[in-house]
Amino acid sequence: PGFYRFKANLAGYQSYRLDVAVIEEAVAAEIVLVLSSGMSISGNIFDPLGKPVAGAQIAAFKERVERDAPLQKRLQVLLDLQEMQEENGIISTSDDSGHYQIVGLEDLSYRLQVVASTFSPAEQRYISAGSTGIDFVLELGGVLAGTVQDPGAVGIADALVEVYRQTGTQDIIEIIQERAMPPLASRQTDGSGFFEFNELGGGSNYRLVARATGYQPRQFENLQVDSGGTAEVDVVLSPGEVISGTVYDPFGTALPGARCKVNQMGARSQGPPIDLTDDGIETDESGQFIFDTLTDGDYRLLVSYPDFATYQELRIRPGTDPLNIQLSEGAAISGSVLDVETNGPIPGAVVTVNDVADVRKTSVTDGDGHYFVRGITEQRRPTVYVSVVATGYTRSGNQQVEVADGSETPEANFYLERNGVVRGQVISANGVPLPGVSVSARKMHSEQNPVVVNAAPPVTSDSDGNFEVVEVSPGEGLFLEGSHSQYLISQSENFDLVAGASIDGLTLVMKIGGALSGIVIDEVGAPIEAAVVAVRDEWLGEVNPESLPNKSYSDAAGQWMIRSVPDGDHTIICSVPGYLIIERSGIVVSEGRNTANIELQVVKGAILEGQVVSMDGDPIEGARIIAIDTSEGLRKLNRSTDLTGYFKFDNLGRYPVDLIVEKSGYAEVRLFEQPVDQQPISIRLEALGGIRGTVIDESGSPLRAFSVSPRIIEGDREVTRVPSRTFQSEEGRYDFDRLQPGTYNVLIGAPGYAQDVIENVVVRSNRWEDLPTVVLGQGGRVLGRIIDASSGQSVAGAKVTVSGGNRNFLTSTTFRPSGAGRRDQILTGADGYFEFIGLAVPTITLKVEHRAYISETVEGVLSGTADLIIAIGAGGIIEGRVSDRDGNFLAGTQVLLSGGIKGTDARSQTDRKGFFTFPGLPTGHYVIRVTNFGRGDGTPTRIKNAPTFEVRVEAGTTEFLEVEIEV
Repeated sequence: PGFYRFKANLAGYQSYRLDVAVIEEAVAAEIVLVLSSGMSISGNIFDPLGKPVAGAQIAAFKERVERDAPLQKRLQVLLDLQEMQEENGIISTSDDSGHYQIVGLEDLSYRLQVVASTFSPAEQRYISAGSTGIDFVLELGGVLAGTVQDPGAVGIADALVEVYRQTGTQDIIEIIQERAMPPLASRQTDGSGFFEFNELGGGSNYRLVARATGYQPRQFENLQVDSGGTAEVDVVLSPGEVISGTVYDPFGTALPGARCKVNQMGARSQGPPIDLTDDGIETDESGQFIFDTLTDGDYRLLVSYPDFATYQELRIRPGTDPLNIQLSEGAAISGSVLDVETNGPIPGAVVTVNDVADVRKTSVTDGDGHYFVRGITEQRRPTVYVSVVATGYTRSGNQQVEVADGSETPEANFYLERNGVVRGQVISANGVPLPGVSVSARKMHSEQNPVVVNAAPPVTSDSDGNFEVVEVSPGEGLFLEGSHSQYLISQSENFDLVAGASIDGLTLVMKIGGALSGIVIDEVGAPIEAAVVAVRDEWLGEVNPESLPNKSYSDAAGQWMIRSVPDGDHTIICSVPGYLIIERSGIVVSEGRNTANIELQVVKGAILEGQVVSMDGDPIEGARIIAIDTSEGLRKLNRSTDLTGYFKFDNLGRYPVDLIVEKSGYAEVRLFEQPVDQQPISIRLEALGGIRGTVIDESGSPLRAFSVSPRIIEGDREVTRVPSRTFQSEEGRYDFDRLQPGTYNVLIGAPGYAQDVIENVVVRSNRWEDLPTVVLGQGGRVLGRIIDASSGQSVAGAKVTVSGGNRNFLTSTTFRPSGAGRRDQILTGADGYFEFIGLAVPTITLKVEHRAYISETVEGVLSGTADLIIAIGAGGIIEGRVSDRDGNFLAGTQVLLSGGIKGTDARSQTDRKGFFTFPGLPTGHYVIRVTNFGRGDGTPTRIKNAPTFEVRVEAGTTEFLEVEIEV
């Protein structure tokens, strides 16, 4: 059983995919994949002299974002990342006459990309399927060659070298799409590490990525290859850092097929290429995994398996010692998915639990609507978010369910509403029916989360402008949204849709918007070419006009025009390299009209330039300089140093700026009130230092796992500038690098041991400081007793809980079967004593609860405490029984308690005999309310005029309510 996606591809046909839920013990329906004839795009490929080019490869990729679509629409491309990276394009090869025809296309717009040996690549955007005569004239190509070597200048054979187009756009959505494209070309290096590309050149920039097993990947950006010329790039790959280990199941057996991922933590402005998606690797038959292409740094390791809890370790650093990871059984939830109207089961519903990070655990309901999801991870908050999807029903998203490691949460039921249907017509402002408009039903997610979401998949209007949107989620305040390349994104009036209903006769009017036009000039009135003018939303903060969708570039006469602007007041922004960015607000646009003669005068920016060097005067490449400019508001501008350490800002205001200079391996430098339009400045960065040492236990044996946290002393304060790191070493050794020079207090701790501190450690630039051996003593134990505050007698049956749960304890991945008890929660016996062992933190917070006493919380309990006494005061009890007018007890009815002091609000559910109880209440007035939120058997309680009671209770007394309700 499960949820499967079937996909069929055949040359000349549109691809087809079908999602199918396979239900346990049910006969699966026959899978039928229907392929329909696809559309085509054709044309010819010519060389600069007009001669045909044979053997050129032309690839068509779907355009994921409509041209000039608004930002909200453009952001939806993020939902297609996985599909984008899996798309390799539909490819055709030109024949001897240079003709090509790409077949099997859908009725969409495509990006065409042409690659041919000895020619420069070419591209055309937004080509509609069905187009003919799409010709390309290719420029003469150039050659990009080089070698891939190790640091010893030895060639690396079989290294993979890939070349990608790099346009230099500042549009973040275009950058994402660009990064998701496959390479233009790729090569495997020969035995000497040599590679050569002959299909590059022209006016494009390129990004080269080199990878080899056991080496750190490396990329080179903004490479240029002249037509007819030759460019060289030699790549030196450093040996990869290694994180490896073995994964075991809860019973200690090596586990093949576990998925392992590592992600570098923290921001980085340089280094290896970043993948938009990462599937990780799977353990082999021996349960082993290895990542051997890593750079030095802190990583998050994630290990997941469908049947077991997900393992996560933060700030792990590459090392030589393999890890041993044992997964636990985790938690489980079960229940039913039901139709909210009929209370009938919904077979084939997909129940998804959002586990740690991007891990998801799923189940498909059986013929009775039942599901069971296991391997759920209990996190800091003992709740998980669950979503349910079923064909014909509205998705139920992010419902919270409580879980506990090693146990099952039953009766987690979900009720789904049936979807509806909406029909209507799309017309222009003149009443003309419009075919080919993409129509979506949309709505606000909720009042608490006012984000517009799709209520149904989009459809396309037919030749008469008619449309039918099916599978529409019911609700209030829905609206239709239409999109078309020749019109603005337009919305209909709001409407309400009842579950399972249909609405006919809706009208969607498409608008064309207005236009803005004008000129960009400098201080003396001379026109400026290539200025970027864009319409920006008021809610956006500091923004680069290049990243905005609705923009224009000024021509040689400084003229610009922006079309398809919605009517209303707008703000435009203009930028030119070397000039200050300017904004103009309050510009009115009217439907179908051009607001013309907008003059934008830009002012030359001030200059601040210089060089970043080491303390020895050597230039530092790749340092990041942030300029904080307050001349007009607050602006933050970024630059990176080149090979010579040089940087330049040419668009600053007239007032002094603050600078922040960052570079991995060097201490951060901050410079205040730096004047502009002066001589170049020189900035010296001090190399970072490090500390190293050994950690042992009281018997003299090295600790194999421990953490080190250096905290720098600034004045009279102790400040954490770098996060703590966890070390795993057979010798108990640690090497903590990249520390800013200064004086530190170094905290060293390990799960189950008392923490130690080495004070006043002086770290010097570019030096290692050897610290004395640290001996950690066993800690991690708290022993105490619960007594009655009045009598001093021991209290039996008190529940003592460590706030924060399992994260306060020594990590243990061995599964504890049900009945073994929670290590973070204990019930006192007749003597009132409790004991927690295996603590991993120096202090804990305890919460004490008892049905006859007022709950108490004790903070700051030190690990190692053996004589803790906690006195609790007697509390009041409100209890009662719920039945109908025939005397039948109502089980599973929810009862709410409110009032009293802050923190006493609660809810209870009646047991099988209709009883409920609220214990441990302070003296006060309370309100008891019977609700119709649901019953234990998964059915709603139909209550007419649900009753409410006001009750006063004194500490140490009990009040009983007999509740009779009409159902």
